[in-house]
Amino acid sequence: ELIKELFTIAHYDSSNAISLNDALEECLSRLYIDLIENPNINDLKYIDTITDNMPKDFKISLAQRHIRVCLDLHNSDTKTAFAKFTTWINEGVDDIQFTKVLYDKLFKDYEEESVSYLFKLSTQENFNQWKFYFILLQTISSKCAHESSSFIRKYFKTRLSQIAAFPKREDMLHLLLSVRAATATTMDIDQNITAYGNWYKQNISDMKFVFKVEEFKSIVDLLDQCIPYEDVEDYLEIHATFSISPLVHCGKLVQSFRSKCKLHLAKIKSKKRGDAESIVIDSD
Repeated sequence: ELIKELFTIAHYDSSNAISLNDALEECLSRLYIDLIENPNINDLKYIDTITDNMPKDFKISLAQRHIRVCLDLHNSDTKTAFAKFTTWINEGVDDIQFTKVLYDKLFKDYEEESVSYLFKLSTQENFNQWKFYFILLQTISSKCAHESSSFIRKYFKTRLSQIAAFPKREDMLHLLLSVRAATATTMDIDQNITAYGNWYKQNISDMKFVFKVEEFKSIVDLLDQCIPYEDVEDYLEIHATFSISPLVHCGKLVQSFRSKCKLHLAKIKSKKRGDAESIVIDSD
């Protein structure tokens, strides 16, 4: 009851909210750091106590608080986020359990609100909390209802249109990473890659049916700018091999983009072969 009272005061009593919120979020952060190391030390039943008979606005605010705390657990730059994407997704699926419990106890009843808040925080300038953004988005996407899946797909479509109108590299990087996390919904890696490929085909390969010439050029140019960030063969392979139907006078632009993708892909494969050979030599 004391825990519930503290969270209730933090939500409703503005005069005490700042210092109390800081203290509560520090406690949650320490708990989750411990849970990463030892998933069995706490079953998060405190959430059941806090939310019992509480109104919707309180529960949504509580979910948002937990999202903020989770995101703050790890920071990285965008380049690292691309390089570590698969590792972090696998860690979230196989090793980190508390995020799944948070979904069941907090996010499940407010999926769209939770995802919207995730997107809102992750599109802020200088966002660097990629690891748990991936893990939370993947967790919600893999468990959510059909309506929420449609909501996420609609967000990505709207986001792409916004980027076409107001092109910015950071926004395209965010979109590519977000789609990858949201399509990594099964234990089958190949199936997840295929799901990303389907999104790419529907939204990038066929975008000439949606965008005007300048918008089309902006998207291809941004994708081109994102190539140096790519570090995972499977996703870059999609960009390199999937054709993009060009608008008039855009054929060379598309061809140049795909050629650069293939060149970067070859460099990644060459580096991996070199690393593998180095390991063999060292072991000898």
